[in-house]
Amino acid sequence: MNFLAGDIHYYRIYPGGLRRRMEYMKAFGVTVLQTYVPWNLHEPQKGQFCFEGLSDLEGFLKLAQELGFKVLLRPSPYICSEWDMGGLPWWLLKEKMSLRSHDPKFMRHVADFYKVLCPVFIPYLASNGGPIVATCIENEYGSYGNDAVYLRRLMELLQQNGVDGPFYTTDGYSPSYLQYGHIPGVQAAVNYRVESKIALDALRAVQPDRPALIGEYWSGRAIHKGEPYAPRVLKDVVKGFREALENQGLVTFYMFAGGTNFGFMNGANYGRTFGVTEGAPKYIPHTTTYEEDALLNEQGLPTAKYFACRKAYWEFLGQPEPPMPKISYETQTPKIQITESASLWDQVDYSKAVESVEPMSFEELDHPYGYVLYRTEVVGCGAPMELNIPYLRDQADVFLDRRYLGTLMRDRPEKVIIDLPAGQKAILELLVENMGRINFGVRLNEQKGIVGSVLMQDRIHLYDWQNLPLNIRFETNGFTPVDGPAVLKGTFRAEPGKDTFLDCSGMKKGYVRINSFNLGRYWNVGPQYTLYVPGELLQEENTIELFEQYGAEAPFLLPTCTDSILK
Repeated sequence: MNFLAGDIHYYRIYPGGLRRRMEYMKAFGVTVLQTYVPWNLHEPQKGQFCFEGLSDLEGFLKLAQELGFKVLLRPSPYICSEWDMGGLPWWLLKEKMSLRSHDPKFMRHVADFYKVLCPVFIPYLASNGGPIVATCIENEYGSYGNDAVYLRRLMELLQQNGVDGPFYTTDGYSPSYLQYGHIPGVQAAVNYRVESKIALDALRAVQPDRPALIGEYWSGRAIHKGEPYAPRVLKDVVKGFREALENQGLVTFYMFAGGTNFGFMNGANYGRTFGVTEGAPKYIPHTTTYEEDALLNEQGLPTAKYFACRKAYWEFLGQPEPPMPKISYETQTPKIQITESASLWDQVDYSKAVESVEPMSFEELDHPYGYVLYRTEVVGCGAPMELNIPYLRDQADVFLDRRYLGTLMRDRPEKVIIDLPAGQKAILELLVENMGRINFGVRLNEQKGIVGSVLMQDRIHLYDWQNLPLNIRFETNGFTPVDGPAVLKGTFRAEPGKDTFLDCSGMKKGYVRINSFNLGRYWNVGPQYTLYVPGELLQEENTIELFEQYGAEAPFLLPTCTDSILK
């Protein structure tokens, strides 16, 4: 079998959209599919499991086998993948434990998960006549820890649950990464950008007697919110691919097929933006789109990179390029009128709030994603006082007696001033958004919300809080202008099966649901200005719902288009 692999993630593609993407991968020459398995999607609450919809792992494996692919499966507890908390379930943060270690508390949860997960994919192992030819133990562990006991126990857990291997690990090409992430006697793979020979030489130094498996050839790149979109230079990608082939590397494109971080599942980094070498590190959330500058874009269509790399591949093989298949794909631009609205304040019920001396985190409130509203009373001192939230995770819209004062975001310099006459009382409310848990590095165990004190002038502690997890209800009755957080709604007609994109460039910040399915977040800082709407989601009559954090003045037309806007 010619080995050429590509990553495609079943959980980032709306049900019904996998076949088109797999057919384009087959037309390229790909023979092996690689996918992560996100623990947090399959076990959203402790002991509650899901393997349907976006979580249909078995459906992915069946289709892969039907189309003649082999599969590299990555059921590691941690996946990174620019995914919320690197795939680890948020509810782990409710206990004190060492993540990604042989800490018995952590391993007990992994063991519980594997007891349910492994029976789902064991029928599809190669030893049982299925497409899975190898199973990954951990992901890039060498850039996180040095717990060799943990790696061995993960492999043993898989074996105890009936997974007979073969196994592999994946790490960057730094000597320390390969040393700490590699298990002697187990196939190691290397991850890198485009420096193929350097990376393959480093891998062979660790295991000279095994195939040079490339776990991730980063032909694309992550996309952060608020950062200009800068795709990789095409000629560099093609050159690195050809260099890998010439050095007998078994290539896996990451990503081959892009996708979408539907809902609130985008992750975040903590560091510096691409190309920035100075200044303090900061929190940088990933976009809803997971197009990732991939060979197949978010809607699953070939890009210029696809065709350039395809040409290079068949030239390397010394064979003519096969003709491209005719694959049906249609788009549409339905007219979407937003006709109804309501203020978030109309549905706030503080009788359901949890009271505490200091604010509580999302995890303490058993609230995994979205928003929490925090409320307390402040008393003026007759002088301006700066509001300070040292442990804000991640953004807070600040209201005094329901009047918007401004927005604070972690690691940013914005200021909000509270200025009340001496003795005057007012209600302070903070609408706090969890913008995505960090997916890589030392802050993997970070909780969300307000995880410490709220201060005025860096020293006056504000006590006695009401903490209200928000499960936003999209209940409206006509349109009334809203100055502040708003629930918006409309209906529209569409042709089922045809894709479209919402053009959210005229909106400010929030998220969108269509037919009760959460498409994800939008934010006017860019570089993403559209939200992908899979045709499989659409019906003849559709409902659209938006939570817009900064209000709406009148009914409006929400534009649609036929491609993503990234700039």
